[in-house]
Amino acid sequence: MAAKPQEIRQDIPAAFDAYTLLLHFLDSLPVEHTALSDEPPSVELAPAIHFDANRGRVLALIPISVGELDAISYWYTLNMMSKTVKQMPGLLALPFCLETHAKMEVLIPDWCGAFFVDGEPSHCVPILVMRSMLSQKAVGQDWVDAALARLRVFALPTDAARQSAQACCD
Repeated sequence: MAAKPQEIRQDIPAAFDAYTLLLHFLDSLPVEHTALSDEPPSVELAPAIHFDANRGRVLALIPISVGELDAISYWYTLNMMSKTVKQMPGLLALPFCLETHAKMEVLIPDWCGAFFVDGEPSHCVPILVMRSMLSQKAVGQDWVDAALARLRVFALPTDAARQSAQACCD
């Protein structure tokens, strides 16, 4: 958790975007009971909402048309720097966790998400959603590797993205 209120405050619009998108697409996308873990196989990259009651995870895969990303998820994707990628079609992956607070289950958006350009596993663009996580030692300033590992526990295909990230740094 972020140490300073202003760090937490900056994440509220992105969390609101995540909740709003999930609520909107609950009526139109299929809801599938899926094991969301880092064990193969990965989820199919197709529009759906995946729910894993055993692990307390929800994954929404939202279809995005050409030029639509900024319009429907401005705050969620604010930290994506490429205007070109934001104009492309694909699937927006929004992971959530069910956590218990004060004996009540609460659905919380995860600190990272992903955009799969053209819905292709090899075109995974990690998204830093909650900027306050940069203050956490476990994430640090090099958040991409941590995000790809985190997205993997939601059964998202991130192997190609990890290989690309490692190749550019070697």
